Amino acid sequence: MPGKPLTIGALARRLNVSTSALRFYEREGLLVPARRSASGYRLYPPGAEKTLLFIRRAQRLGFALSDIRLLLQAEGKGGAGSNVMDIAEQRFLDIERRLTEMLVLRHELELFLEALTDRVGRVAAGQAGRLYRD
Repeated sequence: MPGKPLTIGALARRLNVSTSALRFYEREGLLVPARRSASGYRLYPPGAEKTLLFIRRAQRLGFALSDIRLLLQAEGKGGAGSNVMDIAEQRFLDIERRLTEMLVLRHELELFLEALTDRVGRVAAGQAGRLYRD
């Protein structure tokens, strides 16, 4: 049995987002209301919650709106799956590269702090000092 359609306000409250964010996602072609009520309210299908959670998660993971649109359009389309996987895998590799760069930078800063300790004769205090000496 299909669920009851949600108004824009109900959907926004359920997922703790603003109605303006939902309208923005609609303008961007990411979220589509099923229809409008007799009084003109946007009515979203129950699956809109899942779609919105997907959009928000993809944004948190750093995907561009254009990529999210492609990801949503590919849902259920086997042929488009490889392009979508390419986008997701590229995002993963970008994060891996940035993480590696940050780890190298962290190590260089640890060495710098150790050299600075020798130079000024004072050890870093607090949490930073504990972290780089561990």
